[in-house]
Amino acid sequence: MQVSQTVYYLELPNYDQFIPAQKPHLMINLRQVKIACPPFNRFFYETIGAAWHWIDRKSWTPSDWQAYVAHPTLETWVAYHQGAPAGYFEIEKQNTHQVEIVQLGVMPQFERQGIGSYLLTKAVQRARKVGAKYIWLHTCSHDDPAALKMYLKHGFTLFKQEIVTKEFPDEN
Repeated sequence: MQVSQTVYYLELPNYDQFIPAQKPHLMINLRQVKIACPPFNRFFYETIGAAWHWIDRKSWTPSDWQAYVAHPTLETWVAYHQGAPAGYFEIEKQNTHQVEIVQLGVMPQFERQGIGSYLLTKAVQRARKVGAKYIWLHTCSHDDPAALKMYLKHGFTLFKQEIVTKEFPDEN
């Protein structure tokens, strides 16, 4: 089935316009995944993305996941609360001064508790630490409606918007 969605591209061209989040009320332990573990990234993508119809990686093979996760420019960070994974983000250094926040999501049982904003803050801080002068990301109309609002609230600005049509995979 063909599905249309609006894709929103956002940027943070100037770090001074970023508005960091307060630490959430939950105790969060943020850890970098230092050993490539494709099933772990896939777990987050499928679990968090299920409610929001994340489909871009649905057809990926184990080899696709391995190549993606093992790429030296990609970093995966996971937030834990009391030992349970609460959310994650992936950042990719694309050149010497540009970083994309590729994925950012919160596990369903931890939504609406400030973890998304906290993860965004940590992703931006990490991007700066690896040398980013320009940080960007994208979201779409099929993602959590709070996502776009959150990015704008923290200082990201919309630089491009487009309507794309994608083949929505059969769930049967």
